[in-house]
Amino acid sequence: MSAKLNRYSDLGEGGPVGVGASSQHNSGSDSYGDQAQYRLRLYTSAGFSPDGIASLMPDDFSRFFQLKATTQSGENITITETGVTYAIGGRGTISVVGLADLAPAGTPVNAAYVEDHDNYYDVILEGDLNAIKALSAVRMPSGNGYSAVYNPGGPGNSPDAPGAAPGPFTVPSQDHSIPISFDLDGARQVTFVETDGAVLRNPWNLQPVGRLLGTAVEDTLTGQTILAYIDPQDRRFYSSFEASSSTSTDLPGRRTQLSAIDLIDIREVDAPNGVTVSGSLSRSAADDSILQWYSVSDDEGTVVDPLSGSILKPGEPGYAEAASRRTDLISNNTLALTNSKIAPFSITLESGSIYAPLITKQTSDDQYFAFDAANADGFAHYTGFGANGWGMEDGYGGGDRDYDDLVVRFSLGV
Repeated sequence: MSAKLNRYSDLGEGGPVGVGASSQHNSGSDSYGDQAQYRLRLYTSAGFSPDGIASLMPDDFSRFFQLKATTQSGENITITETGVTYAIGGRGTISVVGLADLAPAGTPVNAAYVEDHDNYYDVILEGDLNAIKALSAVRMPSGNGYSAVYNPGGPGNSPDAPGAAPGPFTVPSQDHSIPISFDLDGARQVTFVETDGAVLRNPWNLQPVGRLLGTAVEDTLTGQTILAYIDPQDRRFYSSFEASSSTSTDLPGRRTQLSAIDLIDIREVDAPNGVTVSGSLSRSAADDSILQWYSVSDDEGTVVDPLSGSILKPGEPGYAEAASRRTDLISNNTLALTNSKIAPFSITLESGSIYAPLITKQTSDDQYFAFDAANADGFAHYTGFGANGWGMEDGYGGGDRDYDDLVVRFSLGV
């Protein structure tokens, strides 16, 4: 569990279309209006409830939580009740207004109350800024007059009760405290919204690629600014951070620490219509190259020559020719890119195989495989850049070893 404290703002509240009505109109301001000055957001990795099934109520703060604060003289103040003003020495006062991010505001608080059951709970606060800064931790005593909470989905604390929901018995929470992380200036709040579908990403750092259109939202409460962008595919998106340009990333040369790349292993995928491989690629090289994929039999790059039926491993005579012939068996798999540009790609591969990349340099017809032994110079021309991402060096014998002559990032879909 974690806890983060911000100045209250409606920016980002609510839920996306399709999530359901329970995630709408349940923010701190929906429930408490101008009393919502600060939001202490509690995040749990799996959510919790009073018994594994039931919902938390807006007035349940004193049933489950305490807040810890410290005065200037070092005296510890424990905040236990909703609607009570607590003096934090000479720092001012704090009041707990109530809990939010539960059911929509105005929902009757009774046995039929159903919250949104996401992983967030908001403790809404009002008070003086210096007093708010004196907060240090959230405590869940889970006993001695306080109720424990349970992971959702199980029968809670009464697994044998008549009508209890089936499922594993859930374990009650124990007495524990969570330090409060302060973000009063909103520096760690991030907004990113794609309105026209997935936008182009820089394959090096996965940042969205876009041209700035201007400011879309400026939140006067938190100071957060959200910018509007449009990517090279004319897809609009909004971001609180600066987007990547469409220029490929130049990486420092003489790279010596290399790692194996992820091949496309779809041997176990049942997809009669093929598997879509989509993503982005960038080129930072003077010479044109073509990227293709060919099927291999194992992680070592073994191929079966489609003409002779011979089984060949990288480095064995005829391997390059056999691999090149296999690319002709795969449709729509040739990608070329203008220098210093980032572009999207999408290809379809037949399931049931492993696919490895093959780069052909157009000026020299040199071919570079992901398996060092298959390359004429014996050099490692590829290195991994995280999951499903890799960079390639197109210079015979290693060139400048910056591995950004072609950078590729991909994902799979059926």
